[in-house]
Amino acid sequence: MAEGNADPNAAAIAAAAQATATAAAAATDANGAAELARLQAQLEAATGSVAQAFATTQAALRAANPTLPETVFEAPDLDTLIANVQAHQATAQHVREQIANGAATTVAVPANAGTTRTVTMPANARGITRIAFALSNPGPGMTE
Repeated sequence: MAEGNADPNAAAIAAAAQATATAAAAATDANGAAELARLQAQLEAATGSVAQAFATTQAALRAANPTLPETVFEAPDLDTLIANVQAHQATAQHVREQIANGAATTVAVPANAGTTRTVTMPANARGITRIAFALSNPGPGMTE
């Protein structure tokens, strides 16, 4: 409206429009808060479901592989857990195959292992005699 031609109801109409806008904004905020609460509840339920599924998978893998060490099952996520179990299963299978193929299960121990050999140089040995003695009597850690 023109300034010179003011409507006496204009102030009341403006106040009613403002009140309607404020009520609509409050309703939108209330709906937004309700929607946010609903989404948070869904997120918490999904997170709980994932954690429960992970724990169930962990327990099932433990039951299926009782010979694996407990540290295999301490993984932060499902991918790491499965990778740990598969790696340990592959190692165990390799060892079983080696045993089945006749791999040595015992280590051959030399007959004189654990014995200390004491060799003393003759007191009157000099020059070439000392060298010959040293070559014919190797010290500890030297091969014969």
